[in-house]
Amino acid sequence: MLSRDSGVIDMVFELELACPHPEWRRYNIFLTLAGYDAEGRQVDLQTFTDKLHDVFGGAEPVRRRHERPAKVSCGPCFRAVAYVNAVAGILPGQHDVSRSPDFEAVVTARADGAELWRKTVMVNGWGGLSIAGLEIRPDSSTLR
Repeated sequence: MLSRDSGVIDMVFELELACPHPEWRRYNIFLTLAGYDAEGRQVDLQTFTDKLHDVFGGAEPVRRRHERPAKVSCGPCFRAVAYVNAVAGILPGQHDVSRSPDFEAVVTARADGAELWRKTVMVNGWGGLSIAGLEIRPDSSTLR
């Protein structure tokens, strides 16, 4: 889509985080996607939250399937910047760190529905995942 004021092509950006690993069910997922115009002004901010368990709330964790993709989109805008966090809401079944190895998740970026890049990232079996400042724009072909 063309922006009315700058003639720059604006797009709707999407970020997806998915993980097939059974331990994924233990994690609270937080995604943030900020959209910017061609001049660098923030024009949109969207979030996605999937809280399995409030660590300080004392309530029982919600039982979930591990296959729960998380998606957030923003725009139309010139580019987007993403923040990805997965924080363990409950401890793993094994309290020995060596028995809770890291596992893979997949981060995918899209612009107007077309995939820009897909990257496998490692989730720490105890500490989770934190990625800050992922640049998503039509000319991005990889996770930076």
